[in-house]
Amino acid sequence: MGLLDGDMQAVFGAAFAPLYLPGTLHKQTRTDTDDGDVEVAWTDSLIRYQPDKVTEAMRQAEGYTDRDAAFLILQAGVEPFNTDAELTAKQAPAEPERRWAVKSCESDPAGTHWVVRASPA
Repeated sequence: MGLLDGDMQAVFGAAFAPLYLPGTLHKQTRTDTDDGDVEVAWTDSLIRYQPDKVTEAMRQAEGYTDRDAAFLILQAGVEPFNTDAELTAKQAPAEPERRWAVKSCESDPAGTHWVVRASPA
């Protein structure tokens, strides 16, 4: 639970959403079939995000590459997600959108945004 859960989180999101870029979060759902296969379905939801600088902690994380990127995603209206998710976003405002695989995701202490490290998908 963050410091700004509920109504305050929504107010923060509404105030800052115009400053963030529009993107898409792709959440994965896996279902085991009767024949032993696994079906994967994707659910998309709109997000507001900002490219961020990769932190030293991200650089030290297992699996980090120099192609990884960091993003701040507003939490208002976004359900929690994990490393099975992907996002479509720009690494910098002038660059084209691309799909990214989430490698780590954690909430900031106030609960206003997700801090995400991602690799090209």
